[in-house]
Amino acid sequence: MFGLTIPLLVDSKGNKFGKSAGGALWLDPAKTSPFALYQYLLNTSDAEIEGFLEKTTFLSEEQLKQVMTEFKVQQ
Repeated sequence: MFGLTIPLLVDSKGNKFGKSAGGALWLDPAKTSPFALYQYLLNTSDAEIEGFLEKTTFLSEEQLKQVMTEFKVQQ
C-alpha cells in the first residue's frame, strides 16, 4: 500500500484551495471554465507563482530555477 501527500495549496492570505473553502478551482471545464481558470491565474500575484510551480510541476529543480530566473528578469 502506498500513500502520497503534498502540501496544501494556499493563497497569499493562507486560505486553502478546496471544495470546503469555496471557490475551488477545477481542471474540469464543466466545473471551472477555462476563462475563469485563466483569469484566476492571471490575477495571481507574482510572489505566489514560484510556490505554485514548486508544488504543481513536473519540472526538475534545475528547470524550475531557470524558469524563475527568466521570469524575474522579465519583470
